Amino acid sequence: MIRKWEPFDVSVCAYCAGVIFLLFLRADAVADWWAHALAHAAVIGAVLLTARLGWGEARAAVRFWRMWDIAAFMAVLFVSTTQVVHQVNPNDVDRFLIRADRAIGGDALLRWVQAVSTPWLDEAAKICWVSYYVLPLLPGVALYLGRKDAAFREAKAILGPAWLVSFAFYFALPARGPLYFKEELGLRDPSEGVWAAGTLKSVVGQLEGAEARDTFPSGHVLIAGLVIGISARNRLRRTLWVCLPLGIGVIASTVVLRYHYVVDVIAGLALCVPVVWMGTAWQRLVEAARAGIAPRRPSE
Repeated sequence: MIRKWEPFDVSVCAYCAGVIFLLFLRADAVADWWAHALAHAAVIGAVLLTARLGWGEARAAVRFWRMWDIAAFMAVLFVSTTQVVHQVNPNDVDRFLIRADRAIGGDALLRWVQAVSTPWLDEAAKICWVSYYVLPLLPGVALYLGRKDAAFREAKAILGPAWLVSFAFYFALPARGPLYFKEELGLRDPSEGVWAAGTLKSVVGQLEGAEARDTFPSGHVLIAGLVIGISARNRLRRTLWVCLPLGIGVIASTVVLRYHYVVDVIAGLALCVPVVWMGTAWQRLVEAARAGIAPRRPSE
């Protein structure tokens, strides 16, 4: 069965086990901690069952679930994480991030963007920001329909651990974001836009819950950067024509809307490189082991 495991499977199980451990440690502070622990344990069980399916000559329905289970598992883990993170770690690190942002002029950039913003710009930025939740599906659909299973597994080995790393940072370095310190930073809330932006943000806010936190680094920026890279890496030209402007829009929206400190954005972009390296290297080792091929040493 172990030969059927993917990097994504291992990452999810390790993450869920870590969260369950934290929930046990903070059981006195987390409401319904047992329900969240059971949800993470259920994800581990589902991953183990899914791993048994393998890839091979699977039926269409099995192949579909084996490839797209990432969407279901990430949705469950994201919702649970946003509900418990502040109870597990109530020590927001905004003071540290504000000092870091001031050191690089990030606070000045936020105020400049605010000065040039318009309702139309806020509308576009909020639509881009919300598009983050469907953006990773675009290269996935292109690879799936093209039956590029190996490339799909590699993309999954990159995006899955990337999401889990950003979730882990929610617990390690939670932050409320610049808009919670408007008076100190000289900022104001973005406008409601001119059409559907306000409604879209409200819906996402309700899904995340009142306990949700932004984090260092920005998960929006990390995933957007990776989606652009995956599309380019696999030469998905048509997909790239959509993902490139949307991805850049997602990255820019975190600053335009003042949802993140500038250091969050820089760190999110910087984290793309090690995540891609780790994901591709790990997937290649798995594929080589599955095929019975000894992986090459760096000197070879």
